[in-house]
Amino acid sequence: YPIDALPTSIRAAVEEVRSFVQAPLAMIATSAFGALSLTVQGLADVRRTDTLTGPTSLFTLTIAESGERKSTVDNYFTREIRSYEQEQRKALHPKVKARKTEISVWNSKRKGLLQKIASETKQGNPTTEIEVQLAELDRKKPLPVKVPHLIRSDETPEHLAMVLRDEWPSGGIVSSEAGTVFGSHAMNPESIMRNLSQFNVLWDGGELQYGRVTRESFRLKDVRLSVSLQVQPAALKEFLNKHGTLARGNEFLARFLVTWPESTQGSRLMTDPPDNWPALSAFDLRVRELLNMPHKLIPKGGIELFLLRFTPKAQSEWRNCHDKVELQLKPGQPLNEIKDVASKAADNIA
Repeated sequence: YPIDALPTSIRAAVEEVRSFVQAPLAMIATSAFGALSLTVQGLADVRRTDTLTGPTSLFTLTIAESGERKSTVDNYFTREIRSYEQEQRKALHPKVKARKTEISVWNSKRKGLLQKIASETKQGNPTTEIEVQLAELDRKKPLPVKVPHLIRSDETPEHLAMVLRDEWPSGGIVSSEAGTVFGSHAMNPESIMRNLSQFNVLWDGGELQYGRVTRESFRLKDVRLSVSLQVQPAALKEFLNKHGTLARGNEFLARFLVTWPESTQGSRLMTDPPDNWPALSAFDLRVRELLNMPHKLIPKGGIELFLLRFTPKAQSEWRNCHDKVELQLKPGQPLNEIKDVASKAADNIA
């Protein structure tokens, strides 16, 4: 694993966790990337060229047997995110409670005006004045208080869309038991195409429209999603046997950074933890600094993102890497049989 390619502070945290947990190096680094993606995706997009921009979100997948300590590693790198979430819930609780009361009062007023309109209409009386009151009330509808909730586990696709719209516009599916994700009801033959497409659009930072008969239709725009999963080989094999052709065909799997490291089980002799965890503490400090940066929330849902641009040197490096991969997609070249994955490499690199 190219550990030397990581920035110094990230590499130091990865190596520090490895020294104690003794899990596979690639798995530890992937967990760090997952946490960083979740931290920064709500702040900035990246401009790849003059006409191409996209999220800083990542989808990562670690293939490993039970007992490789993925959940332990994830907890080290996401602990500051979880602490931040807990603090925000506590701090915003009074506002959330007060706003729920305001919304209840608003709903009662609206219901009363609608009843008045129905009553006056039955009697043949004009309702123009009441309709004006209703329109004014709708204009002043109180919106729920946004509370940061970034880390999620097994969400149905529709519920995920709703919480990204209504609760917090940046989130991540983080699971060390991704068999529950790949084997969930959302992956049944009747709904898998729609649900895989939803993940694809969210990875791209695109817009989704949800039309419904029984409830209000809505649009999902300007939200960000990371995915950080570990799955056991048997569970992934079962998913691929059932849906592999579709998952490859619509490029769902191609969006993931995948690692399947050699197990370290059987060689993890007892060690003492580092004193005060200096490298991981520095990692946590930077994560908290980023989480504390103000997010530009859009009132009707979504987030306004800062646009990062490459330096001229980085732009040149990125273009060269893109072209090097592209030339290997031809028939007979090394990446020809995994064109779907290779074609997404430039986006993931950015």
